[in-house]
Amino acid sequence: CAACKELDEYTWSDEAVKQAIEQDGILVKLDFTKVSPEGKLFQERFNIYGLPTVIFLDGEGTETGRFAGFRKATDFLELFQQAIGEGETAE
Repeated sequence: CAACKELDEYTWSDEAVKQAIEQDGILVKLDFTKVSPEGKLFQERFNIYGLPTVIFLDGEGTETGRFAGFRKATDFLELFQQAIGEGETAE
């Protein structure tokens, strides 16, 4: 999708984003353009209704934040810091 491509081009490629994820997270990207039965179960489990959806999980697998659609690098970093507990609660 267009927003997925924007995330790839402008957000995931940003050096500050790469450093933050390398230091405090793990980036896992799943492609739901061709949904398998397993993919459908994953989407249902995590309430994914629109793409892209970015979900922040802590080490126990508990959701600490999420957003849908494109976010530029600076916005992502703010949400990431909130999700890992270094800022306000993520929305």
